[in-house]
Amino acid sequence: MVRTIAAIVVGYIVIVLLVLGLGVAAYAGIGIESAYQDKSWHATPIIGVLTLISGVFAAVVGGWVAGKIDAKPRGSRGLAGVLLVLGLGMAALQTTWPAPPPRTEPATMKLAMEHSSDHRDPAWVTWLLPLIGSVGVIVGGAGTRGKPEPIAS
Repeated sequence: MVRTIAAIVVGYIVIVLLVLGLGVAAYAGIGIESAYQDKSWHATPIIGVLTLISGVFAAVVGGWVAGKIDAKPRGSRGLAGVLLVLGLGMAALQTTWPAPPPRTEPATMKLAMEHSSDHRDPAWVTWLLPLIGSVGVIVGGAGTRGKPEPIAS
């Protein structure tokens, strides 16, 4: 049971860190002004695609980490369940959020960080990411075989 909980927690932390790092890299790579639609905080489709790609990559790595901690599939399956429930819950919650205010000046990284709560991914990304992310976790977890890594005491 301890290994399962550790697998879920550590796998989730790995996913969050990778998503944050890859997200910053995506925005820096295409340019912050190209990341948002004109005069809004709605992400462009290219950011949506990059979000899906980085999310799936992070999910596979997180699933692999969970599988290394808990050799039984319950660690990666538990992580997949957590991602699915949290992701679909957030997607449903976002449908109730008010529309973000219009963007009145050119986007900069500083301005985007100040308006991070106004950022909106395309709806198809918000709903699709938890589904394919949880599959990615299962795939990553299935890639681990043998004895689990020892947990330091």
